[in-house]
Amino acid sequence: MTLMRILPKTLKNLVSSFRKLSSVGQKTAERYAFELFEWSTQETEFLAEAVRAVKNKLTRCDACSCIKEAGASCPFCDPVTRNEEILCIVSHIKDPFLIEESRAFKGLYHVLPNLFSPFEEKDIASENIQRLLGRLEKLPVKEVILALDTTLEGDATALYFQNLLRPRGVKVTRLAYGIPIGSNIHYFDSQTLHQALSGRQVLT
Repeated sequence: MTLMRILPKTLKNLVSSFRKLSSVGQKTAERYAFELFEWSTQETEFLAEAVRAVKNKLTRCDACSCIKEAGASCPFCDPVTRNEEILCIVSHIKDPFLIEESRAFKGLYHVLPNLFSPFEEKDIASENIQRLLGRLEKLPVKEVILALDTTLEGDATALYFQNLLRPRGVKVTRLAYGIPIGSNIHYFDSQTLHQALSGRQVLT
């Protein structure tokens, strides 16, 4: 008899929710659920409020799609502290925060909703592309860095943007040294990202 079959319904629901988290397996989810039962009411209420706040108090920047506090200005788009001549394209909302840890980049960001996948017939939303092109027209961007995963989808997306941006006279570079083939950018430490940014390759 599996543990899930005899768990109270409330714990089953909690385990099922934890299983939706990346890299959380059945055993880990069950351990989390039992640990939460041992927490005080104050601790569980704080956790519940923190989870609700993720949806109620966080939003995406209309320009770059990075995460920010609702109602607040986007720190990644601040013209005073950011270098508007360099724009870094990433494919995950966590990536800008990881790149910031490397302290090797002070430019702007643009978060894609997904990578281009010709095999899965998954295109990048035209709305996002148009927003990016609109930013390039308004801002004095001289270089676009493609900080994308070194996967087939990442390569396809990089080629797409290389062809898209070449006629605009913008230098296009891509993270190089320190990023192994077939890997995802959000698994790297700040030192690896620092090396990748410093040794980026020119594509156009």
